[in-house]
Amino acid sequence: MAEALAVVSLVSAIVQFVNFGTKVLNRLDEFKSDINEVPKTFRSIKIQLPLIVDTLKRTQKQADAGHFDDSTANALKPVVDGCLEQVKLLERILNKNVPAEKTSSWQRRLLAIKSLAHDDEAQQINSTLEHYIDLLTFHQATSNSELLVRETPQLSTSNPVNLPRKPVFMVPFHRDDMFVGRTEILNEIKLKLSKQQRRAVLAGIGGVGKSQIAIEYCYRYKDEQPEGQVFWVHSSNIARFDQAYKEIARKLKLPGLNDPDVNTLEIVMEWLSDDGNGPWLMVLDNADDKEVLFGANAQGSSRQSRKQGLSALVNYIPRSSIGSILVTTRDRWVGERLMNREKPVAVLPFEAEEAKQLLRNKLPTNSERDEAASMELLETLNFLPLAITQAAAYISEEEVSLAHYLDLLRPGDLDTNDLLEQDYYDPGRDPEIQNSIFLTWQISFDRITTQKPRAAEILSVMAVLDGQAISDMLLRQEDERKVDFDTGIGTLKAFSLVSEEENGAVFNIHRLVQLATRKWLELQHILVEWQEKALTAVFANCPLNGDYENWATWETISPHVQVVLEYVSGTENCQLQRANILHKASSYDKAQGRYGAAYKRAIEAQTTYQKLLGKEHPDTLTSTNNLASVLDNQGKYEDAEEILRQVLKLSEKVLGKEYPHTLTSMSNLASVLGNQGKYEDAEEIHRQALKLREKVLGKEHPDTLASMDNLALVLGNQGKYEDAEEIHRQVLKLREKVLGKEHPDTLMSINNLASVLGKQGKYEDAEEIHRQVLKLREKVLGKEHPDTLTSTNNLALVLGDQGKYEDAEEIYRQVLKLSEKVLGKEHLYTLTSTNNLAWVLGNQGKYEDAEEIHRQVLKLSEKVLGKEYPDTLTSMNNLALVLGDQGKCEDAEEILRQVLKLREKVLGKEHPDTLTSMGNLAWVLGNQGKYKHAEEILRQVLKLREKVLGKEHPHTLMSIYYLASILKSQGKYAEAAEMQ
Repeated sequence: MAEALAVVSLVSAIVQFVNFGTKVLNRLDEFKSDINEVPKTFRSIKIQLPLIVDTLKRTQKQADAGHFDDSTANALKPVVDGCLEQVKLLERILNKNVPAEKTSSWQRRLLAIKSLAHDDEAQQINSTLEHYIDLLTFHQATSNSELLVRETPQLSTSNPVNLPRKPVFMVPFHRDDMFVGRTEILNEIKLKLSKQQRRAVLAGIGGVGKSQIAIEYCYRYKDEQPEGQVFWVHSSNIARFDQAYKEIARKLKLPGLNDPDVNTLEIVMEWLSDDGNGPWLMVLDNADDKEVLFGANAQGSSRQSRKQGLSALVNYIPRSSIGSILVTTRDRWVGERLMNREKPVAVLPFEAEEAKQLLRNKLPTNSERDEAASMELLETLNFLPLAITQAAAYISEEEVSLAHYLDLLRPGDLDTNDLLEQDYYDPGRDPEIQNSIFLTWQISFDRITTQKPRAAEILSVMAVLDGQAISDMLLRQEDERKVDFDTGIGTLKAFSLVSEEENGAVFNIHRLVQLATRKWLELQHILVEWQEKALTAVFANCPLNGDYENWATWETISPHVQVVLEYVSGTENCQLQRANILHKASSYDKAQGRYGAAYKRAIEAQTTYQKLLGKEHPDTLTSTNNLASVLDNQGKYEDAEEILRQVLKLSEKVLGKEYPHTLTSMSNLASVLGNQGKYEDAEEIHRQALKLREKVLGKEHPDTLASMDNLALVLGNQGKYEDAEEIHRQVLKLREKVLGKEHPDTLMSINNLASVLGKQGKYEDAEEIHRQVLKLREKVLGKEHPDTLTSTNNLALVLGDQGKYEDAEEIYRQVLKLSEKVLGKEHLYTLTSTNNLAWVLGNQGKYEDAEEIHRQVLKLSEKVLGKEYPDTLTSMNNLALVLGDQGKCEDAEEILRQVLKLREKVLGKEHPDTLTSMGNLAWVLGNQGKYKHAEEILRQVLKLREKVLGKEHPHTLMSIYYLASILKSQGKYAEAAEMQ
């Protein structure tokens, strides 16, 4: 009974000390800084105290197991009491000198200075504690020796613990003599292992070189600490972890190894946790599975794993003040938990120079050295060490050139898949782990699917979109909780499979990860399923049209549109979604001036709608109407007219003559007729559409006002400027009332009014209004909006009409610079601005500059729009005019004849632009003295203009003036006077 009381008294004292000592240690830890910043008085104490706590815990464990008699307990009791007394003295000093958590930096420095006053007292405590540590350590060593002798009598008593004669170095890989770079990471490992926690974690995507860094560190550790033990533990699953610990036990010759009742994991952990056994380094390689490490209750574990009740290996990771743990993992979450939420060391792909060095090291010495090809290959492989090593192995094994390997990577996914599935032996990697890039990453994919199904779903969608700038809107499910999405995307980031841009909510995935994920989906026969889901996501997020307000969204989503449109689906729903995307994307292409791309998408959308829904379905009619609009923009007026007449006829049949969509078709048809110079027909249809819209929609409906505006424009094209002005003023007044003074449509009306005033020669009024609308558009739409650029261009035009060429030139240059920035150098509006700049230069007599710019515009117009596009023909016409101004009349005549021939073909013989070409040809002929021929052409022009435009149209009057001038040149003064 006395024995029992003595042991109980000892255990009670130990418990009291451990609790109190831990409290004091935490008080020191609250001083939130590195140990080197703790006041000097307490630094050594902060190191000694955990050792005493740990030693006494072991003593308590032996006492609880019944290994102590009363003499041992009575001998140890004063030592424990002495430790407790010293710690209580320490606490009193701490209360005076250690700052609270929120203490300012200057107060901390002041307390550190004050602590010097207690330095002698603290030193005495430290010396006393060191003495007690020596006593306790000696007791631990002797009691362990006696215990081993009692439990394992077969061991030699002359060497009770039977320690190995030399330190164990259990690393199953040779040192890589061509190891490259990673200096900063190796230094960071060393720094982390020198701190109190003595742990470091390397986290990164599979194949990035984590294990190779760990191998190199093991050899450096051996060189620096030859007395230290080094152990390598494969931690991918329980079986391999257990196998490694058994090998450690054999190497250390630990007792009980062959006893089935002995827990090998526990005896290894206990032996390594004993500081008396010397320093050591343990590498936990491929510690990726959180369920294996932390048990079935780990965050994100599946229901199935929770049912299986997996063991937690983390319980068997030793802790020692002189032992270190280095972990490699793909899952950053695992690393953070092992590091008590401290961030792991992130292992990223190589920098360019390191990658080039690795490639040089791995390639045969006699292989070619093509620096450009090498860099392209490394960039394609994302500077990933495993991918580089495998590429070099392929080049060596197959005896091909680097350029040949690169060619295999370039064409498409199939060749790349084959290459990245190659599995060449790598002596620096675990032989039980595949060396193929794809198979390496599929381990991560499988684990994510099991533990975080939502993360796997997000990864699957990202794999079948463009790899860059993937908005979270494309990845979120309908009505999904933010926390669920954040957890899913966080898992992918933790595995280094995706990255998030700085502004957030936008993610990137490298092409190699995409290809590996697609292969993974293909093997599960679900690739097409995810392609269809990606198509649906893009369909749901496409803007309704290509209006300027949607351009920013289109810029973000367009790369993904391009990708999903390549997918072929058999389901009707997906085909219709694809047609809808094509239709909307065509609208955006049209707004951007990419008429060729717009046409391809419009015709494909229209074909799909017609096939699946029939010619008369409203969606088919809308799509067909859009196709006609694209043809109109391409200058293919006859084709556009033909299609619009068909659409109008079907719309009247299916929807009715007064249905809004039918009236839109009428309005579009009238606009196409106007573009062909068929002004009378255009005017008639515009009046019909206006009348019906007033009836159906009301006089103040925006569509009705649009019809009024279109009617005014066609009247202006006929030279009926007063009528056009009157209607423009009515539309402006109504739009101000209905839409407001700053609505974009209202500003359009102001612009149109100013333009018609300019055509009447009311330049000052026109200039004033153009300046007003420009100011408003800059305020409402911004300086870079296309409508704002149009206003700026129109202001320059009216300044040029007034002979203010220098002012006009300055504004044209501003417009051109902004157009190139906003729309691009090859956009139709930009080409128009460039053409106008050349025009104003010519009017200032800067013919050579004007000619050069006209030639540039013509070349770009032929490339972008085609040789027969109306604006291309305008550029040819303007070039000829500036040549004529320089006296290069023969060159001018040749070009003008080409323009006339093409305009007759494209626009028709009676189109106003064709008549302009005839008049210009007559002008250059007159300059060469070919008066008779010029007279003949001008009489034809006058007759046609009277027919098409009317006798009072300004262009008709200009024809009379030119004809009279030619008559005078021939001495026909009477006839000339009669005409004037």
